[in-house]
Amino acid sequence: MQRNISIFVSILVCGFTLISIIRESSLNWGNHSAVKKGHFHLTSSVDLEELNGEWEFYPEKLIDPADLENSNRKPIFLKVPMKWDSLYSYKDHLKIEAGTYRLTITVPEDGMYGFRAESIRQSSRVFINGEEAGGIGNPSINKKEYDFREGPFLFFGKSKDKQMEVIIHAANRASPNGGIVKPILFGEADQIVLQAAQEKQTEGFITAGYLILSLLILFQYFRQRHAKNELYFAAFCFSQSIYISTQKEKLIYLFYPDISSKVLLSLQLGFIHLSVLFFLWFAHSTFKKQSSIKITKWMSILLIIKIAYVSITPLLFWFYSLIPMIFMQVSLIGLLGSVYIYILFILFRAYREKVSGCEYILTAAISFTCYGAALGIELLLQIDIGRIPLFLFLIMTISLSLYIGYLRQLSFIMIDNLSKDLLVQDQLKNEFLIKTSDKLKEPLRTFMWHSKKLMEGKEGPLNKRQLKYILEMQSSGKKIDRLVNNLRHASSSINHSLRLRPVPLDVISEMVLELRDVLKLPNEVKLIDDIPKKMPSVIADSNILKEVIFNVLDNAIRHTASGEIRIRAFRVRESVHIEISDTGQGMDSLYLEKIFETFYQIPNHSKHDGIGIGLSISKKFVHLMKGEIWADASKGRGSTITIKLPADKSLFYEDKDLLEEVSADLELLRDYPGEIGNHSKKEIVFACANTENNQYLNYYLKSSGYSITISHDEKTAFEKVEGVMADMLIIDLNLGNQSGIALCQMIRKRYLLTELPILMIGSTNQIVPILDSMEIGANEYIQKPVDKLELLAKIKSLFAMKDSVSQSIHNELSYYQAQITPHFLYNTMNTIIGLSYQNADRARDALEHLAVYFRSKLDYTKHHSMVSIEEEMELVESYLAIEKIRFGDLLFIDWDIDERINIMLPSMTIQPLVENAVQHGVSKKKDGGRIKLSIRQKGNKAEIVVEDNGIGMSKEKQNQLYRGYNHRIGFINPYTKVKLIKNATFELISEEGKGTKVIITMPNER
Repeated sequence: MQRNISIFVSILVCGFTLISIIRESSLNWGNHSAVKKGHFHLTSSVDLEELNGEWEFYPEKLIDPADLENSNRKPIFLKVPMKWDSLYSYKDHLKIEAGTYRLTITVPEDGMYGFRAESIRQSSRVFINGEEAGGIGNPSINKKEYDFREGPFLFFGKSKDKQMEVIIHAANRASPNGGIVKPILFGEADQIVLQAAQEKQTEGFITAGYLILSLLILFQYFRQRHAKNELYFAAFCFSQSIYISTQKEKLIYLFYPDISSKVLLSLQLGFIHLSVLFFLWFAHSTFKKQSSIKITKWMSILLIIKIAYVSITPLLFWFYSLIPMIFMQVSLIGLLGSVYIYILFILFRAYREKVSGCEYILTAAISFTCYGAALGIELLLQIDIGRIPLFLFLIMTISLSLYIGYLRQLSFIMIDNLSKDLLVQDQLKNEFLIKTSDKLKEPLRTFMWHSKKLMEGKEGPLNKRQLKYILEMQSSGKKIDRLVNNLRHASSSINHSLRLRPVPLDVISEMVLELRDVLKLPNEVKLIDDIPKKMPSVIADSNILKEVIFNVLDNAIRHTASGEIRIRAFRVRESVHIEISDTGQGMDSLYLEKIFETFYQIPNHSKHDGIGIGLSISKKFVHLMKGEIWADASKGRGSTITIKLPADKSLFYEDKDLLEEVSADLELLRDYPGEIGNHSKKEIVFACANTENNQYLNYYLKSSGYSITISHDEKTAFEKVEGVMADMLIIDLNLGNQSGIALCQMIRKRYLLTELPILMIGSTNQIVPILDSMEIGANEYIQKPVDKLELLAKIKSLFAMKDSVSQSIHNELSYYQAQITPHFLYNTMNTIIGLSYQNADRARDALEHLAVYFRSKLDYTKHHSMVSIEEEMELVESYLAIEKIRFGDLLFIDWDIDERINIMLPSMTIQPLVENAVQHGVSKKKDGGRIKLSIRQKGNKAEIVVEDNGIGMSKEKQNQLYRGYNHRIGFINPYTKVKLIKNATFELISEEGKGTKVIITMPNER
């Protein structure tokens, strides 16, 4: 995945660089020319304009503005920006090229306007309306007076009569690409100043970024000094920061304003070569197996030689006097390009060999290479590369930072593996604690229940000795129960839901008072309550706070042989500190943090039977209550444990939420007694965990007139659904240690959605679990906390649905009974009477078929249940046998039944379809017809096909059947039943004059 991402990002970087260069280039075919024949008309001063187009140009002359009007020379029109090399063909490459640009600008209103010249090579002077406005270097035809200097500069001038005449003297020597080679921006003075500041900020960000990154990596290297590639990378970033400061905005002028152009050029060439050299060493030291020592060595030597001579300014310009600049530039790009290609070869080879972390380097190298290529194009063709360096810098910085972080991650892999092993062991410990406590809970609950029954004399009176033993059993059972609960609490994977409310400290005082009588304190130890009466309440869970205090007190009692255990409280700003101090044996300061770890016990510190979980549980609970807990002790002088909890700011506390909830419920219950009798004691099975809230819901539903049966596990819930013939099932998703969803799925294998509505109760606020609950067979879902009105509304809605379906089935039964018309009975009975004279056995068979037909037709209890395929086929066979007697040779029946298929399907699914085929298909034809009934296995489903060659039906009538507009019960009833079954399908195919086919697929597992 990372490899694909790195390739995608690399392609993206290359594409972005190419597109940006084309867009920013003055060679762009779509370049807008605003200047026409030396004139520019500014229509709006809102945006900055590029003065691109045809400028007046006077080659080989630097004409004074005053003499320009009187000059007899006609100008040529030269496109700007563009190099003027084609206008000069001097054999002496050191001869000065010079020329004068002229532009007339018409502005909408007079005022101060500004210009930003990006690059006028290699010296320039600007005049606006005849007055000198700025420039850089000293343009002159005289070699002694000529002085080159490059960089962007601003110049300003006022318009006169809405006109501005701009004259630029430009001169170039010993360098290709002379003239105005980049666009000149024009606009209001403030806009120009702002734009220039933004450009400087951008380049400053890049420069500072490289510099900061180099310092960070250098700091990392000197901390360990084992990874030389980090040193080389830091040197590369530093070289890049210096090089960028000499480019474009020439930020180096801010620190060295008087630096000469020759020295600046030496710095540029020197640091670009240094950057490449250090990046080469970085790539070689990182991927030694993929690089060649010899090639790296020879390239390094060439780069060092080049750095040496370009850094010596007199030597550099002596070479320039001998060799044209263009050849120097080609040699520069050739050397650096060769090194770039070699670096890319190393990286691609490492990438192909899947070296760890090479994905990051690939992206960084592509970014760096694109940056170098862009600079090379700018150097040779003077194409503005815009903000490409910022983008490439960010990509390269992120990639290399990720790579260096990745390498550091590998260096600590052993520690990471150990940490993971510890986490695994901790998880195993948590699972062990949970499973052990769960396994102990059930037998402990049975043990406590039976011992309680014996103790109460439910099974007969006990003598004193027997009662003593039972009491000891009860006491031991309670200790085990507390230990089991502590084991669950000690597991960090258990989530605890606390109810944080203002809790008065009186509850602690009351608990201390009780503990004095309950705990077996030595006679030499006193438990003292020193909590002031007028103390603010704390924000906590009352029951959890009591458990925390008990655990701390129990720990103090265990380690205090004599003296006192004192509990006190005091307010500190917005919190309350509860201190429990003892005069016991104390501990060394190195154990103050460890005593809060699970199962930790100070070596040789205690002879008591504790297992070291009380304080760890207390710490967890205190943090859940948004508090803190810490210990302070000295060996032999006792210890103090302090609990810090948020203080309640109110003086008096009243649980308004609880009061409002109770009041609303009481008001609601007053409104319902009149409706209690209307439910006819609907049976509801409530499968839920045994909690107080669920008990309250149970009471609430009973008060609303429903008969409630409670179940606390899947098995008994299923049994009670059938035992009480439940009308509805309510399932709490948190069904103890079992799954409410599994119970729902189990029920749905037996009952349809309309047969037994299921309402689920869950605590989630997310939509996905709600949808999941619907997919597994729940009719409705309601989230906690349960709104009573919403609950009753959903229950009524589900019962209304169920009653509606029941009524529909009842109506269907009445319809089927109505189909047993006197005409049908008359014809059938006459046929049977006739047979009795001719063949008594056939008459007896006919009566048996008629009896089976009537039994199935009139047995209402089967109309909404699932039956086996054998039962359904018994009814079908009896019906067809009767119809065969009636129609004789006019009815042909083809059977294609796979006897191995054993599925469950809704009662009265196939027979009505067969009856439809006989009554509305075959019987309508004078010559009779044929009915084919097929039941075969198709994949993992059973396919049932009822087909006739009767009169068929039109598409319009088929659509009416599907939409329920046609009241043909023999179709609607099976169609509806099949659609209620998950993964079942129902398909109707019919053509007028050719017959009808119904195809049903049913899942094998029912």
